[in-house]
Amino acid sequence: MVLSKEYLAGLFDGEGHVSITYSPKNGGNHPKLCLKITNTHLPVLLLIKEIYGGNIYANKHKQESWLQCYVLSLTVEQSNFGFPPKCLFPIVV
Repeated sequence: MVLSKEYLAGLFDGEGHVSITYSPKNGGNHPKLCLKITNTHLPVLLLIKEIYGGNIYANKHKQESWLQCYVLSLTVEQSNFGFPPKCLFPIVV
């Protein structure tokens, strides 16, 4: 499966968000920019991770009838091709 930058931009537009997280480093809080995409289709997130890097974790079910949800989290330190992926700028912005 090949992901076009247009598909990735649309996926991020509908299922993604940008957040700032803080990590304790040398006794202080240091901000990190983080891109996250949440989806129930794990193979798509695995493919994005293979290309761009990052971590995937499973969200807990809030209701038993809901599908299992996965989150791809990508920070500057985890990125394989720059952060955020520059190929998305002309499409997302």
